[in-house]
Amino acid sequence: MPIPVTCIQCHKTFKASDSAAGRKAKCPACGHVIEIPAAPPGASEGPPAPTGHAAASPHPADALAAALAGAAGLSTPSVVGEEPEAVRPQPVRPEPVVAAPAVVSPPAAEADVVAPHAPGDEDEMITVPPIGVQTPSGLVVGRRGHLRQAVRRHRQTAAWARIVGMVLGGMCLVIGITGMIYLAIVTRALLTALGVFLLMLVLAAATVAGGMLARHLLLALADLTEQAAVHQDLLDEINERLS
Repeated sequence: MPIPVTCIQCHKTFKASDSAAGRKAKCPACGHVIEIPAAPPGASEGPPAPTGHAAASPHPADALAAALAGAAGLSTPSVVGEEPEAVRPQPVRPEPVVAAPAVVSPPAAEADVVAPHAPGDEDEMITVPPIGVQTPSGLVVGRRGHLRQAVRRHRQTAAWARIVGMVLGGMCLVIGITGMIYLAIVTRALLTALGVFLLMLVLAAATVAGGMLARHLLLALADLTEQAAVHQDLLDEINERLS
């Protein structure tokens, strides 16, 4: 037989099953924990089992308890100590996607707008050799072309100066040996022959040394001329940027 229970918090009355007598339960209306009293004497003896249509209809007390539970949003009062029913996960609502603000580029200035060239309106491109570069024909062009050409000429002359000095020195040595032999055999003047040989030997050595010295001087002059050309090009470039 159901046991009538009154909540001391919200003063609502509901009926609990006689099997929950002496236990604690939550009020289906406010959730306050209340103690279910024991069943009154004689309550265990239930009325005779109904027959026919009466057996099919629910008990008025059970119907009242179900109505109270439905009104409170719960099926039956939950008993303290029992495992709670599994809570269904709430669907996660996706966060609204905020569109990024569109970036509007400022209008281009009239000076920055370049009108497209019409077909056949392109400028004729002419390839100009760099400053001081020798063309395939051998002509050195550019504002510093004469300096570059002088460097090349000095280096070629330096190579020939050494060769000429060695050739002239060799010729002097040959002349000295030949004169010494001639004077010693024909005139029998050994001292004169020896003097001529020594003179030609000194002349040959001087010629070779002069060729080597001329070579070094020409190479040094070529280096100085090349540095002057480089410095002049640098000054011209600085002046162009400043202007």
